[in-house]
Amino acid sequence: MAHSRLSRLRRLGVTVRLSVAPLAHLALLALAGSPRPSHAAPASPLEVRGESVRLRPRLSLSNSYDTNVFYEAPEDAYGATPNDGWLLRLGAGATVENRHKESVSLKAQVDLGYRHYLYMDQSDGVVTDRVRQSRNTFDSATLNAQLLFGPSRPLQLSLTERFNYIERPTYESSIFGFERLENRAGVRASFSPGRAQREGPLAFNLGYELQTLTFLNARPEFQIQGRSQKLAHVLALETRWRFLPKNYLVLDVTYASNDYNDFQPAAGQPASAEALSRDSTPLRAQVGLTGLITPRFSVFLKAGYANTLNASGEAFSGLIALTELTYQLESRLRVSVGYQRDGRDSGFSNFYELDRGFLKARVRVSERVVFLGDLSFDLYDYTPSNAIDGAGRVDPVLRAQARFEVPVSGPLRALVGWSIEANYTSYVLPVDPALPISDIAQYQRQLFTLTLMLN
Repeated sequence: MAHSRLSRLRRLGVTVRLSVAPLAHLALLALAGSPRPSHAAPASPLEVRGESVRLRPRLSLSNSYDTNVFYEAPEDAYGATPNDGWLLRLGAGATVENRHKESVSLKAQVDLGYRHYLYMDQSDGVVTDRVRQSRNTFDSATLNAQLLFGPSRPLQLSLTERFNYIERPTYESSIFGFERLENRAGVRASFSPGRAQREGPLAFNLGYELQTLTFLNARPEFQIQGRSQKLAHVLALETRWRFLPKNYLVLDVTYASNDYNDFQPAAGQPASAEALSRDSTPLRAQVGLTGLITPRFSVFLKAGYANTLNASGEAFSGLIALTELTYQLESRLRVSVGYQRDGRDSGFSNFYELDRGFLKARVRVSERVVFLGDLSFDLYDYTPSNAIDGAGRVDPVLRAQARFEVPVSGPLRALVGWSIEANYTSYVLPVDPALPISDIAQYQRQLFTLTLMLN
């Protein structure tokens, strides 16, 4: 019953793209030890250039060892145990942009992902070749595009499009698989007096975004998936004042209208939380300070008030904040530590409260090798109001990744690393009220990956 956990986490925003590697140390030592002239200039990326358009294609190929393919708990109610497997991933994409940007700037980025499991553990007798083969498919697609009018003028108008498709198949005869489409189309007007080739000291941004979240294979018999479908309208106002050469004061205000897919009880069934509306009109207002404190220390501070203003039931109301402190030593070292407090609407219940601490690091180990590390601990606290089963839920989620990037030749790079994603929740989701069946939401998953990236 692992896909319920995966789909719930994806909807909660606990989306982790982690990169890793078995066999990694040998490859890393071999690459790091190869001769290279000191301070050599980086190779130019592969590009296709026309008279007015520039096209930059890219490819990636990775081989990963996955310790928990189906996000299973150590002890599942169905008797299943975590299954490990070897995964091959192929990524392809391209960036297209115009070369002459005096009056109009266009940039679009497209990416596709294909996965293929070479092997899955069958020790519990549940995983079959059919299960493995059902997971071998194109599982992701993204499009990010922006059309900007007046790139260097005080008044700008931009049109944006962000599309994301993700696919997760069912496991055996379960109904937890999904195909999810998320689309965000927006328009923004920006006014910055004195803008020429750089941002002016004062800027005003006013924007609108239409958001849709849809599940292509939504099934009425299992409502946790379909109840997350929604249509949202978002208005945003941002002002920014550069009061010092490298310091800004910011003010952000957003107002949204979230229209969720509400369910009606089946014939003869009593009304339940599933039939209640989780529609909301959240309001968020924040002020912030960003910029350098010293030549090596920079700070980002943002705090304010948010209210989800739910149509029925309880609403989140209170302080939201984001703090990040960064230390940078030239190009050799960059370390950031931060904390986030937030409240957001969700598909599980009316809203969740988030407390998040994080640490990020980038270290240039040598002329050729760069280390990248991320560590975060997130505490998601869901209100019982309009929840799936009328009860609250707390998810402590640990995420960590460590990876090395090494140039191989020209635009070809290698990435090796390790990552972990773990949910330590004690929550158990009832699957069918008529049967003594439940789904344990706890899991731990690690990846070890070796990736080659071109361009």
